[in-house]
Order: sequence, then structure tokens, then C-alpha cells
Amino acid sequence: MKSKKGGKNLHVSTLMHMERIFNSKQYIDYDYLKKLERKNLRHIYSFLSTKNKTGEVMVLTHQWINLDGIVKNTQKDIVFASDDSDFTVYASYVGNPDDNNDVLFMNSIEQVFLSMEMD
Repeated sequence: MKSKKGGKNLHVSTLMHMERIFNSKQYIDYDYLKKLERKNLRHIYSFLSTKNKTGEVMVLTHQWINLDGIVKNTQKDIVFASDDSDFTVYASYVGNPDDNNDVLFMNSIEQVFLSMEMD
């Protein structure tokens, strides 16, 4: 990802940027994760990155699955980072997969971020 700062191009590694965001204590509730681990849940995650003409959208989806293979919890962390400025938007949402409103809201947030562009 490139960012123009002070007339120069600044090259930023998207992967490093994502690691900084998603490994930050500010964004991860470790007590909540420990609670889930005590319930014998397996953690599966997927990462999606897509780029449009003005920026990049990154979606990290976490799913916690019990030993019977049933999804107990889903979390999406979504980031929009613009190419030509230091502008970044971040959203995180934890939803119950059995609640249709939670699932629809989580997918709607993802769609909003995927359609974001900077002027």
C-alpha cells in the first residue's frame, strides 16, 4: 500500500499493518478469548483482502466451533485503509450465528466497507 506524505511516497506493508491492528490489545479482548477456550471451542479464522481504486479493505473472520462442529460465535474485524492518506476505518462485531439479525448486521457492515472509496 502506498501513502503520500510530505511529497514522498511511503510504502507500507499491508500484512504488517493488519498484524499491528489485529494483534493490538486495544482491539482484542483476551479475557473473552480465554473464556471461549475454557468451553473447548476451536478457533478458525479467514482473511480477505481486496483493493479498489482508492484503498484496500481487509476482513478477518473468526469463528469459534465446539467439538460437535457447531459454530458458537462469529467475529468480523474489518479495516478500510486509503492509499493516498493516513485515513483508516476499523470496525469489529461479534455475532451469534443463531441470531439472523446478528448475521445480517455483520454481513451489512462488511458490504459497506467493501464499497468504501475515498474522494
